[in-house]
Amino acid sequence: MDISKPHAALLSSLGMGHLIPVVELGKRLVTHHNFNVTIFAVTSPMSPAESNVIQSCMSPKLFDIVQLPPIDISSLVDANSTIVTRLSVMMREAQPAIRSAISSWNPQPTLLIVDLFGTESLPIADELDMPKYVYVASNAWFLALTIRVPFLDKEVEGEIGSEIPKSDGILLNTWVDLLPTSLAALRDDDLLGRVIKSNPVYPIGPLTRTVSTSDGPMFDWLDMQPSELVIYVSFGSGGTLSYEQMTEIAWGLELSQQRFIWVVRQPFIGAVDAVFSRRATPPVMIH
Repeated sequence: MDISKPHAALLSSLGMGHLIPVVELGKRLVTHHNFNVTIFAVTSPMSPAESNVIQSCMSPKLFDIVQLPPIDISSLVDANSTIVTRLSVMMREAQPAIRSAISSWNPQPTLLIVDLFGTESLPIADELDMPKYVYVASNAWFLALTIRVPFLDKEVEGEIGSEIPKSDGILLNTWVDLLPTSLAALRDDDLLGRVIKSNPVYPIGPLTRTVSTSDGPMFDWLDMQPSELVIYVSFGSGGTLSYEQMTEIAWGLELSQQRFIWVVRQPFIGAVDAVFSRRATPPVMIH
């Protein structure tokens, strides 16, 4: 490791929806800004998908990935707790391992970047005298909602949204031309700027993952559609819906007669295929 370069420690929460954006940020820091990067990832021992993402980063190896031990929270939360609550508790309980891993790294990182569910680890940066940033891998609307509106459970929202202003800055996966009004509101002390205490918001996007060639037909179809008239539907890795909810969404999309791309995973593929079986030209679904 070239010790003359800045060394960024990136903390990824559990789940593909958090690991992949952090990995892409790490790639950008290495290839575009000449950083050394170490990613500290809280992962699940039962997730082959997470393992595949980590293995894909090894060739070529751009940075180090440290997998932190999985956390058992079965005695701390109810079995019916929401995914947001479980993730927040897991990241809180992982703090000793996070602190130990980052502080023992040699050479010690020069700054800490955490994702949305890692904000309770920001004090670790203060302990180690490092600048600290929050990486929000979504857009300015989401950031504004997170810091302003209690849209999550009161306990979880307090743990997440209120921690963001304690950082030295916010990295946002968007760009000025896409959401100029929202970004201006986040910087205006008379609006959302006072909520985040005028911490700088850096629009660093778009950060996107390289698409595999297997998705070619979908993009061929998308290129043939009218501009800005295709709906993208995806509930993320934590967006588990019931069979009935998936069926209702399928019927809603069908009856809307709108063009769309919908990310659908097992075990719901058969259900939604049945809804669209009457179409001469089926919609595009990513299974």
